[in-house]
Amino acid sequence: MTRHTGNIFAHRLHGPLGKLRNGFFGTLSNSAITLLTLAGLTWLLPPFFRWALLDATWSGTSADCAAREGACWAFIAAKLRFILFAFYPSDLQWRPALVILILVALLVTSALPRFWRRELLLVWPVAALVCWMLLTGDPGGSPVPSNQWGGLPVTLFVWAICFAAATPIAILLALARRSGLGGLRTLSIAYIEVMRGTPMVAILYVAMLRLSLLPICRCLGAV
Repeated sequence: MTRHTGNIFAHRLHGPLGKLRNGFFGTLSNSAITLLTLAGLTWLLPPFFRWALLDATWSGTSADCAAREGACWAFIAAKLRFILFAFYPSDLQWRPALVILILVALLVTSALPRFWRRELLLVWPVAALVCWMLLTGDPGGSPVPSNQWGGLPVTLFVWAICFAAATPIAILLALARRSGLGGLRTLSIAYIEVMRGTPMVAILYVAMLRLSLLPICRCLGAV
């Protein structure tokens, strides 16, 4: 019994602890990187916590924030509703709040392997349609034009749509790149390399400023 217990203790000692020791101090370079990282954190964290917590302004006006050297959390508290919902009408903000709950629940569910079933593939488009209807006010509700949308629900909604579309598009492009059809393979390679070499700032510029000039985007903006 004693020998068995000792073997278990040794396994635990040389298992995770051994991996941590080898990862942080296994070689001379790892030890140097670990010590430099600890020194950097020791230098950075105390001023950060002083700025974020001890010297911060938790309530008050802009003059109170200007009188202190720490973070102005009072501004975040005052503008929290605008950060979350932007220009969405205040009496209808339960809609974007419900959109946030739906999308967070959908993303959390999709991250758990026990829910990876075919039914989940059907839940995604249904949830996207419900979120769209909540934001627009259809059917039967008070319509809200898209120029009043903003904040966290729109960010989550766009991210969820892009996340859901990115994987099948990437698979199709990968298959097209390995296709035996020369024209299809050339087009897929050209698209992949152009998008890979395009700066993200340029993509955001086109998406925010240029796509809005298209007729279909103007129609959606009038909804």
